[in-house]
Amino acid sequence: MDDFLDVYADDLCIPGMTGEKTFLHVSDDHLCIVDDLTPEDEADRLRTREQFWKEGKKGFVGYFGEPWTEEKHAVSTGDAFLRLLGYAEEKGVDAVLSTGDLLEHMHDAGVRFLRRHLADRPFDFLAAPGNHESESCGGVWNAGVQVIEYGDFRVVSVDDRQRTLAPDVLDALEELCGEGKPIVLMMHVPLLTDGNRDTKLGHMEKYYYIDERTCDESGRRLFAILRGTDAVKLILCGHIHGYTVTEPIPGLRQITAPQGMVGGAHLVTVHG
Repeated sequence: MDDFLDVYADDLCIPGMTGEKTFLHVSDDHLCIVDDLTPEDEADRLRTREQFWKEGKKGFVGYFGEPWTEEKHAVSTGDAFLRLLGYAEEKGVDAVLSTGDLLEHMHDAGVRFLRRHLADRPFDFLAAPGNHESESCGGVWNAGVQVIEYGDFRVVSVDDRQRTLAPDVLDALEELCGEGKPIVLMMHVPLLTDGNRDTKLGHMEKYYYIDERTCDESGRRLFAILRGTDAVKLILCGHIHGYTVTEPIPGLRQITAPQGMVGGAHLVTVHG
């Protein structure tokens, strides 16, 4: 494995499932891509943000106690993402699952970069949009609820990037949960309850989570759906730039991915 990468591993057992599926969960890559078609004013803005993250990513590494090297400081956002994709191919994963903020902001060069480097890969790709992004990005991710079926279970992505969820998204999620088929649920912003409040996540600013105590009506409905179903087996999130494993609801793990900018990723194996 590339020495630049730090990959955390977890598994999910779904009783009765045959075989196994492996996913690389990535998040918060904050790609700042400049190419020959980028207008100069946009290029200047992107170079400024790239430089900002060279320092900013170190603060998150320190907070979560994750490894830091000079290479992690030096590697660009684009190169870091390509190295993660290379690892995904090397590992032979079934899909790369992004829980948001692939892009620092919506910019044409970044979209071109993603379309080019995700094309013809030997794995599925599914992304939940992050708060730095729009609800859809043609050829990369779609608005609303996205689903990939894997026989004995499904991976479902929902848009919670503004710490709120649209009624049609909640309707679709509730319907999927009602079917009873096991779900791996992806979203950008993690959930906070009294069950995981005394954690690294709970000690962050409220911007970083949807808090059951203070959330809006859509959040209350989301919590009600999750508390009322056995279908959701695992929640994958991002946004906080660090790897955590908590239980916002008893028996339901929520895992946030480390930041892709420093080669962080999360490997999930689903098996019977």
